[in-house]
Amino acid sequence: MKKSIVCCELDSRQRSKSLGFAAPLYFEIPAGFFPEHGWWDYPTQVLKWWLDEIIFDRAEMRFDFMDGPFYVLATRMGEKTLLEGKKRGRSKDNVEFREIVEFDVLKHSIQRCAEMVVDEMAKDMATHEDFEKLVALLNSTVSKPKQ
Repeated sequence: MKKSIVCCELDSRQRSKSLGFAAPLYFEIPAGFFPEHGWWDYPTQVLKWWLDEIIFDRAEMRFDFMDGPFYVLATRMGEKTLLEGKKRGRSKDNVEFREIVEFDVLKHSIQRCAEMVVDEMAKDMATHEDFEKLVALLNSTVSKPKQ
């Protein structure tokens, strides 16, 4: 498997006054893409949430997408992590995929996407509350000592 699980395609981003910008953001796993290849969302906001999950390094983490009924549930199993892509349903959530990945690969993939978003927003001289929070969260994941 390649060394990136989370993909963020910033070349086709579109500005949003309230949410920074929209761009394709999705998981790429051996079975395919989740929610789908080129899924549009708001990476500044979403990656802020995902970094927050990574910082606390819980036994179970939830990576919500802002747009749509999708999320990825990540369950730690030592150095490995079980990812379950889910779609919220009326009575229960449907599992769309299951995949075991290295936690560090997942973590670095999310960090790399966040770094790309920060770099792009800095080039645009963008100032946004979520941008500042994303930078702070990214800095705390990079400097946090491994336990």
